[in-house]
Amino acid sequence: MWPKSSSKKEWATVDADLIKILDGVKGTVEKKLEKIGDLIYVYGAERFGTKQTGKKDMTPTIPPKSRRQQEIQRLVKQRRDLRKQWKRASVEERAESTSCKQT
Repeated sequence: MWPKSSSKKEWATVDADLIKILDGVKGTVEKKLEKIGDLIYVYGAERFGTKQTGKKDMTPTIPPKSRRQQEIQRLVKQRRDLRKQWKRASVEERAESTSCKQT
């Protein structure tokens, strides 16, 4: 992490280091201005590290289902289970279940 703004000693060190780096860069003032952003970033990444953030790291959150949606899901599952039971049942059991439906 970058130093706090209240820590004057650390910022003086950062300033001194960056001045040394910029003095080592050769070229015109325009070239130095083009490179200064990259130099500061590289210096900060090496000295303080980087923090990984963004949408790539975050898993999408699924909103909770409402009571109505939960009830519908439960009824659909129940219907599916009953259909599977009916398919596994013998012919006599199927006849009994259809007679129960009619009453």
